[in-house]
Amino acid sequence: MAPGGQNNRSELRHDDDDDQEYKDIPEDRSLVDDDSDGELEEQEENLLIHLTPSQRDAAIENLEIETMDRIQKLRASIGVLTNSLKFRAEAEMNRLPAAIRAMTVEEFWFTYNGSAKDYLEQQAKTKAVANTAFLHALGKVDQKRKRETPGPADDLWQQKKRNRDEQRQKQPQASGFNGGSSSMSSNTSQHRPSHQSARHNPYPDQQQRRHQSPFVGPRSTRDR
Repeated sequence: MAPGGQNNRSELRHDDDDDQEYKDIPEDRSLVDDDSDGELEEQEENLLIHLTPSQRDAAIENLEIETMDRIQKLRASIGVLTNSLKFRAEAEMNRLPAAIRAMTVEEFWFTYNGSAKDYLEQQAKTKAVANTAFLHALGKVDQKRKRETPGPADDLWQQKKRNRDEQRQKQPQASGFNGGSSSMSSNTSQHRPSHQSARHNPYPDQQQRRHQSPFVGPRSTRDR
């Protein structure tokens, strides 16, 4: 009995081990997933088939509302983009000169094609001439440039130099004249106080005896 009972127990253990090995084997998930997807599609088809007419109308209305919302959003985004493009185009147009704005592309091509370089060179020359003329009038070019031979540009500088020399020659004469006038004024100033003192002094004879001078003598006799 004992050996038979042991054999039965060992067989049960072997069966349990086989069951565990079968559980540990991974199943083929792809087959399982395919079966589940197929079942879901069948369920959805069945739902659509089994919808009532009122439910179908409601689903169609919901679809139309959703499509209209999306269309409105797209239109709004397109309007924002168009406005931004218009603003940029207007900004670029304002940068152009007013004479070119009214031209078409063909007119612009025929008027400025091939002559743009010459036009720019002419503008550069005219600007340079205008600037040099302005500097000649101010006398700055003649100070910067030192030429060995006098030219037409140096005439203005020479004329200014002559005027300065003439002014310097006139200055000593004017200073001499001013010196003479100052000496005369000093002499008169020296005589005037004596005359005024003779008028206001109650004793003019004593003052005349102390300070006798050839200029004051005749006046003192007249005052007597």
